[in-house]
Amino acid sequence: MDNTVKHSIHQIIENRKSIRGFANYHISEEELNSLFEAARWSFSAINEQPWNYVYATSENENSFQQMLSVLAPANQAWAKKSSVLIAVLAKLNYTKNNNPNAMRLHDVGAANMSMALQAVDLGLQLHPMGGFDKEKLKSVITIAEDYEPVLMMAIGKKGENPDLLPHQLDSENNRGTRFSIEEFAKKM
Repeated sequence: MDNTVKHSIHQIIENRKSIRGFANYHISEEELNSLFEAARWSFSAINEQPWNYVYATSENENSFQQMLSVLAPANQAWAKKSSVLIAVLAKLNYTKNNNPNAMRLHDVGAANMSMALQAVDLGLQLHPMGGFDKEKLKSVITIAEDYEPVLMMAIGKKGENPDLLPHQLDSENNRGTRFSIEEFAKKM
């Protein structure tokens, strides 16, 4: 992977990082609504907007602990210090014709990235996690039959976390390598 060539990108994209070290921070309803507003304006196939978010803030300890309990133990260790935990769901079928929505995961990912970039603009960071128990999540929150759990997200302000493992600390302090543009973009 060649990371020597760097092209100009917006600072907000460059500053987005999936951190594990969160500060003790109370996220406001205004900040949360700003994140959800960013998702709301994301693109989606035939404007389906198949994303659905169920969240718990750290101030509501019972709900937050329930959400935390569905995470893999390695994720629980650091996500417990975040301000918000979010379960991300995707609607399986299109509303207008009930046909399977093959674009749902793409569209949910786009909405999540919109949220992640908005988080950076607010001085926050968002960390998506695939390490969670989907069946346990179904016992913690109500999931409509036509939705599927996709991932979990932790959101908060960057802080220190002395409990991180050495490889996590390394990831926290260093930017991950990226493929060179030539490795994933081919001109015809």
